[in-house]
Amino acid sequence: MAIDTKLSFCQAYNNCSGIFGEYEEFLQSCEHIARKATNDSVTGNAVSNARGAWYAWLLAIDSIRFNHANIHSHYLIKLPNHAQFDCNRLYLDVLWNLIDDFRNKLSAVGNVNLVTSNPDYVIIRREITVTLPIFGNTITQTDLESIDGIYSQFVARCNLNDIVGYMGAKVSVRPDRRIQLLHEGSLTKAIYAHLQTRMWLIDAIGIKYYAVSINFTEADKRGLRSVATHSIASSALKPQPAVDDVVAVSNSSTANLFFTISLTP
Repeated sequence: MAIDTKLSFCQAYNNCSGIFGEYEEFLQSCEHIARKATNDSVTGNAVSNARGAWYAWLLAIDSIRFNHANIHSHYLIKLPNHAQFDCNRLYLDVLWNLIDDFRNKLSAVGNVNLVTSNPDYVIIRREITVTLPIFGNTITQTDLESIDGIYSQFVARCNLNDIVGYMGAKVSVRPDRRIQLLHEGSLTKAIYAHLQTRMWLIDAIGIKYYAVSINFTEADKRGLRSVATHSIASSALKPQPAVDDVVAVSNSSTANLFFTISLTP
């Protein structure tokens, strides 16, 4: 039986009146509700996927609260998966067309594909005005759907430097997930560099990529300290990290500390 991730999240949120405490404890509460609703018939893989969705909503809610409390802070916007939406569509049409042209030329000339995935979140400058939901002591499934849809307000509205960076968020990090984070960080920076070159922007400020999880081991941190591959293609380039910072975010307090660093202009 499938887990109703939205329903279990809302019940756990409303049970604690919107005060999370430790994220891990909240996730366990969601899991308990989900298992009870399905008579404990869910698989471990289903629970793992659901925990990822619950963690993503926790981060999104705390980031929106941070935006309301800090009116000049950048947005941290939850993204859908690539099958639903290509995050490069957030760029103005002139920039998207350059990416699409690049993709077509790679296929035609090199017989290779520009295979991308969406990071879990994008960081966007506050200069673009959008409507953010407000959360109280209770939340509904409609509220979660509104969080999932905020990204649509930015489609075709972002200039190159309006997108400040991206963030990958995992409840837990395994070696294969480290590779995913490194790949996303490296590729998003390579696409940015390609656009910078095509637009002849000598002083473009670049983008950041952050890796976030409830906890990171020292092995995780070492494994994520790798170089963005495009930046070692020429001796004229300064090597860049694929992942700029590895941050453990386990509750609202650590989330706000991270937001203060990553979302404050």
